[in-house]
Amino acid sequence: MYFLHFQVYRMDSTVNALAMAKDPEAAFFKRLEGLQPCEVSQLKAGTHIFAVYGDNFFKPATYMIEALCAKTYEDTTTKLKDIEAQILRKRSELRQFETEYRKALARFQEVTNRYTQEKQSVSFRPRISRIWLFFFCRVFLAFITSLLVQSILLILSQFLSHKYVELNYRSKGKKI
Repeated sequence: MYFLHFQVYRMDSTVNALAMAKDPEAAFFKRLEGLQPCEVSQLKAGTHIFAVYGDNFFKPATYMIEALCAKTYEDTTTKLKDIEAQILRKRSELRQFETEYRKALARFQEVTNRYTQEKQSVSFRPRISRIWLFFFCRVFLAFITSLLVQSILLILSQFLSHKYVELNYRSKGKKI
């Protein structure tokens, strides 16, 4: 228990634990949200009575109560105030940075999705052209094959007709 004439803060770790369980990324930004101001309790001059309750039934409870004057620790109180002020500034900066981060993350995801769509649309076109190229090659190959077969048949028919003519002439006794 502290009786100080200025505001002090305590860190509530349950807020951070709950945030971490839900979203570890958000837990980073909520890390300093557990910093809660304590009640300012100031002792005024006069007589004060403090009661300490102990619930140990087997042996007596022993406590040591120590009272210190804050005036003797002025440099420590100044450091404490400075550190708490830095933590509060950092908490404010983290809140602002979180909004910037969320906007940038949303923009990044938007651009990444667009990149994926563009990549698919570009890779889709060559697939279509490959299909047409394949079809064209098949038709061209069929055409060439038919021409080749026709040429072979024509040559073969001419050769056979020439041989037939030669055989006819030889059978009649004439040579070509």
